[in-house]
Amino acid sequence: MKTDKLAHGDAQLQLPLLKPAASEVMQNPAPGAARDRTLRDEDADARAQALDCTQSFIVRAPAGSGKTELLTQRVLALLAEAEVPEEVVAITFTRKAAAEMKDRLLHAFEHVAAGRPPPAEPHNARTIDLARRALLRDRELGWELAANPARLRVQTIDALSLWLARQVPITTRFAAITQVTEQAEPLYGAAANATLSLIDSDEARASGLAHHIERLLTHLDNDWIRAHRLLSGMLARRDQWLRHVGHLDRAALEAPMQNACAQQMQRVCAAMTGVDVQELIALARYAAGSLPNDSRLSPCAELDDLPAASHERLDAWRGLAALLLTNEGSWRAKITKTEGFPAFASAAPFKQRIIALIDSLRSNEVLREALHALRALPAPRFTGPQWAVLESIVALLPRAAAELMMVFGEQGESDFVQLTHAAVDALAGGETDIAQALDARIRHLLIDEFQDTSITQFELIARLVGDWRSGDGRTLFVVGDPMQSIYRFREAEVGLFLKTWNDGLASLPLTRLRLSRNFRSSPQLVDWVNTAFVRVLAEESDIASGAVMFEPSVASQSSGNGAAAVAFNALLDASPRDEADRVVQLVQRIRSADPAASIALLARARPHLAQIVPALRKAGLRFNAVELELLLARPLIGDLLALTRALEHLADKVAWLAVLRAPWCGLTLADLAGVAEGAANASVWQRVCDPACRAQLSADGQQRLARVAQVFESALEWRGRGPLTERVRETWWLLGGPACISTAADHADAESFFDHLVRHEERARGLIDIDAFETSLVRLYAAPDSHADERLQVMTIHKAKGLEFDYVIVPGVDRVTMTDDAQLMQWLERPTPDNAGVGPGELLLSPIYPADADKKNDSIYCWVERLQQQRQRNEDGRLLYVAATRARKQLHWVACVPVVDDAVSPRDNSLLQRLLPAVEEECALAMAARTVPSQTESANPAPGSGYDQSLRRLPVGWTFPAAPPAIVWNDDSPAVPEPAIEFSWAGETARRVGVVVHRWLQRIADDALHNWDDKRVRSIAPHIERELAAAGISGDGLVAAGRRVGHALTRALSDPRARWLLGPHSDAGNELRFSMQTRSGIKRIVLDRTFVENGARWIIDYKTGTHQGADVEEFLDRERLRYGGQLELYARALGGEAQLGLYFPLLNGWRAWTSENDND
Repeated sequence: MKTDKLAHGDAQLQLPLLKPAASEVMQNPAPGAARDRTLRDEDADARAQALDCTQSFIVRAPAGSGKTELLTQRVLALLAEAEVPEEVVAITFTRKAAAEMKDRLLHAFEHVAAGRPPPAEPHNARTIDLARRALLRDRELGWELAANPARLRVQTIDALSLWLARQVPITTRFAAITQVTEQAEPLYGAAANATLSLIDSDEARASGLAHHIERLLTHLDNDWIRAHRLLSGMLARRDQWLRHVGHLDRAALEAPMQNACAQQMQRVCAAMTGVDVQELIALARYAAGSLPNDSRLSPCAELDDLPAASHERLDAWRGLAALLLTNEGSWRAKITKTEGFPAFASAAPFKQRIIALIDSLRSNEVLREALHALRALPAPRFTGPQWAVLESIVALLPRAAAELMMVFGEQGESDFVQLTHAAVDALAGGETDIAQALDARIRHLLIDEFQDTSITQFELIARLVGDWRSGDGRTLFVVGDPMQSIYRFREAEVGLFLKTWNDGLASLPLTRLRLSRNFRSSPQLVDWVNTAFVRVLAEESDIASGAVMFEPSVASQSSGNGAAAVAFNALLDASPRDEADRVVQLVQRIRSADPAASIALLARARPHLAQIVPALRKAGLRFNAVELELLLARPLIGDLLALTRALEHLADKVAWLAVLRAPWCGLTLADLAGVAEGAANASVWQRVCDPACRAQLSADGQQRLARVAQVFESALEWRGRGPLTERVRETWWLLGGPACISTAADHADAESFFDHLVRHEERARGLIDIDAFETSLVRLYAAPDSHADERLQVMTIHKAKGLEFDYVIVPGVDRVTMTDDAQLMQWLERPTPDNAGVGPGELLLSPIYPADADKKNDSIYCWVERLQQQRQRNEDGRLLYVAATRARKQLHWVACVPVVDDAVSPRDNSLLQRLLPAVEEECALAMAARTVPSQTESANPAPGSGYDQSLRRLPVGWTFPAAPPAIVWNDDSPAVPEPAIEFSWAGETARRVGVVVHRWLQRIADDALHNWDDKRVRSIAPHIERELAAAGISGDGLVAAGRRVGHALTRALSDPRARWLLGPHSDAGNELRFSMQTRSGIKRIVLDRTFVENGARWIIDYKTGTHQGADVEEFLDRERLRYGGQLELYARALGGEAQLGLYFPLLNGWRAWTSENDND
C-alpha cells in the first residue's frame, strides 16, 4: 500500500492511501445483534403506524433515517382521504426543504401517471403506492394536482406567518408593510437612535422616560455609541424579552436565583453521604474563629450543623467550600494560617484533623464538583443599583419596540421577528375570524424540523391547534431530531421538542414514534457514531439546559467498502497552514482512489477555512463554496466601495487613497505616500489636481495619475445629479475596472454590488447613507466559481444540515469562535417542566454591569452568562453529530491539537473539547508517535510569506480595447423578421405596455417573490409611469397605460399559478436572449421565463393581451394556436423536449402543453 509523510508540528505520521494509520484509525466495535434486531423491528412498526391518518404523532428521526420520505408518505396518505388538497398543510423552516418535499410529491405523481413499475426498495415502493391512491382521489374529485401544483400546501413557516399577518393587517399592524427583510440592522439602528434622542423631549421628561435614558447613559459612562449599539442589539432579539417587560416583578425575577442556590446546596448535602459532618463543622468553627471577622469563613463561626439548603445561608456554604477547596476547585493539599490554621503548637491537632478530613474526601469527585459549583451561584438578590438600572432598561425597551414599529411603517419593511408576532396576533384568543377560518380549512398539519422552533414559533403552532382534540378528525404530525438542533443563534429552543415529546402540544396528546434505521451511512460509520456520541452528548436530556441524550441508530446497508470509516488527524501543536496541507492531501488522496465521489469540507465557522480555501486553489482543486466568502471581503468589492465613497465625499481620504491604489490606477506605495503628504491641508483630489504634487511622483505614477484624473474630472462634474449607481458604474467602466477582473465570479460580484446599491438608493429615496450601505453588504456573499467542481463542496456545518456526501472532512475542530459582546441585559428564557409550553417560561435576567466595573464582580450577570455557555456547549456536541452524520463512506476529523506539559489540552469551548472523550485513544497514540521537530521544521514562516504580495494593476499605457468587428453572416442566412402578430388592443400603446409588464415581471422573478404584494406594486406606480413616458406615451394615455401595467402585476401576484411561475426554481432565467440558425435564416429569440422543475424544462411566454366578452377560454385557445409555433421554436432552440406555457396576467389565463420533437 502506498504511503507518504506529512510533517505536522512535532510528529510525522505514515498515512496510507485512504486508510489511516494506526494512530488515526477509530476502532469500529461490533454492534450488538440483538439490539439491532430490536431497533429494526421498532423502526418498521413506527413507519407503518405513522401512516395512520386518524392519529397525531411526534416522531424522533435521527440523521439518515429518511424523515423527508416519511413526511412525503404521510402527506400522500392524507391526500388519499382528503376532501380538498388544501386541508393538508406541511410546514418546513426553509424554502429549500419545502421545494424538496414538493418535488418528491410531484415526482411520485409523475411516476404513477407514467405507468412505470414500482421501485425495488420497499420504502420507495410504499411511496409510489400511496401516490397511486392519492391520484385516484385526485381524479375522483377533480383536483388536477399535476396541472395545479400550487394546491399542494407545502410552505415555510415564514410564508404561513406572512399569509396570516396579511389577513388582518390592521390588527397585526402589517397594513403598511410591503416586504420582510433579513437585513434589518439599519431599522434597529434608526429605532434605537429615536429612543435615545427622546432624552431632550418634553414628553419624555414629563413621563419620566428621559430620567431612565439618563440613568442608562450614566451606567454606561455616557457612551452614547455603546448605548445605541446595545439597544439596537436588543431590538433584534425582542421576541425573547418583549413578552416579559410589561411588568417587572422583583420577587419573580429573584426566585430562579434563590431556587438555584437551594438546589445546589441540596446536591452538596446528597454528596455528603459518609462524610463526618460534625468534624467538618467543628473544624470550620475553629478556622472562622482564627480569622478576621470579614473573612470568607466568618459565616461558619456559629454553625452547629450543616447550614440549611436556603439562599439565606449561601455565605456559610461558600465558607465551607473555601475551607476544603482551592480557588481552582481542587482539594486543598496545603493548610496554612490563611485557611485559619496558624503555625502555633496549639493549632497542630486541628491542622492534622483538617488534613485527614480532606484526605478522606479526595475520592469523592461528586462532592468536589458540587462544592466548587457553589462558588458560581449568583447573589440571591439584586443590589439597589442593579435593580435601578434594570428598571430603566425595562422602561426603555417597550418604547424602543414602539419606535421600531414606527420605523417599519415609514420604511414599508419588517423583520421576521415582527412577522411571526403578527401571525400570533392574528390568531389571538382563537375567536378571530381568521382563526375560525383556519379551523375549517386546515385538517391536518405536518411540521418538519420541529427541534428548530423558537418560542414564538412554538406559540404560533400551539394557537393553530389550540382547540384540536384527539379523535375530532384533525391531526398534527411533527417530526424532528433533537440531536440535530444547532440553531440557537436563530433562537431555536430544543427544550420545546423535549417538552412536547413528554407532554404533547396544547391540549392534543401525541403518540411518540422513534425511527432508528440509517439509510445513509456505512455500517462502520453508524457503529462509530453510536460508540462515540454516547460519550459526546449528554447522559440524559434536560429541558432547562437544552441537553439532549444520544439515541443509537442501526445501519440499513448490509456492508461498507471495507476501508476504515473514521480517521482523527491529530496534528500536534501544528499551525493552520499544516492543517490546510493535510486537508489538501486528504482531498487528493480521495480523488485518486474514488474519482467520482462527492467530498465535503465542513467547518464550524467560515474563518476556520481561511487558510484552506487558498490552499485548495493553489493545488488546482476547484470547489463549490456555499455562502462561504463574504462579498465585502473580495478585493473587487472593497475597490468599488472605495470608489462609491470617493464620488460621494471628496474629503474621504482613505477612500481616495484606496481608489489610487486599486488595480485601475495602481500607484506604488512610494507614489501613494507622495500624494498623501500634505493631504492634511488639502483633499486627496486636490493633491491629484496639483501639478506640483504630480511632479514629485515617478514617471510611472505621473502617467497613471494623469489618466485617472481625466476620468474623475468628468465624473465629479455630475456629483449630485443622476442616480449614484449609474455614476459609480460609468466611472468604473471608464477607469478600466472590468479589465481588472477576469473570472465570471468577479463579474457576478460586481453586478451584485451594483444591484444592491441601486436597491439601497431606491429605499433611501436618493439620500443614501454610505455607512449604512456598507453595513448592509456584510451579509452578502460572493458568487461561487462558475466552473466549480460540484464533487468538492466547502461550507459550514450549519449549511450542510440535510445534505449528504461520500466523504466528509471536518477541519478546525480545535478552533474556537468569537465570543459575543456584552448585552444590555443578559437573559435566558427556558421551558420548565411545570409550565404549559405556551407563553413565558422561566426568565433569568441581569442588567449589564457598569462601565467602570469588572464583569467578574457581577455574580448574577456571570451566572446567566455561564448558563448560556452551558447551553452552547450542549449544542456544540450536536454540531459534531451533524457533521459526522453527513458522511456515507468516510469521515475525517482534522485538528491542530494543542499540547501543554506533554498532554493534549483542547481550548475551552472548542469542538475538540467536546469530541475528546471519543478520541482520547487516538490522541494518546499520536502523542506516543510524537517527535521533537528540528528548529528548521518548527520555525514559523514570516508573516504574509504565504501570500502573493505583488501589485496587480493595469499596464501603464492601458487604453480601451478596440471594438470587435461586426459579425458578418453568410448571404444564405438572412435574418428572418418576427412574424407580425397583431396585438389585440390599442396598437403601439399595447406594445409599450407589454414591454413594461415584461420588465417588471422579470424584476419580480429575479427578486424574492415574498417581497412583492399589492402595496409594493402601488409604490412603484411613479416608476412605471416614468418608464411609459420614456417610451413615448403621454397625456391621458399615460395614466391608462400605467393602470393597465399595475393591474397586470397585481393580478399576477394574486394568482397562485403566476406565483409558481415567478417563484424560485432550479436553473431559472428571465428575458434570455440568443440567436439560432434555421433553414430560413437567423432567428433572434427572447425567452420571457424558463426554469426546470421535476427534471422538466419549462418555457414561459407572457402575453399582455385581454379579451372583452364571455368566452375567455375560446380566446385563450386561439392564442395558443397563434403563438404555439413561436414557443415550439424556442423549445427547439434549447435542444430538447420542454413544457411550454402561455401566461396572460390581465386574465390570469394559462395554456400549457408539451413541445413536439420535430426538427426545423
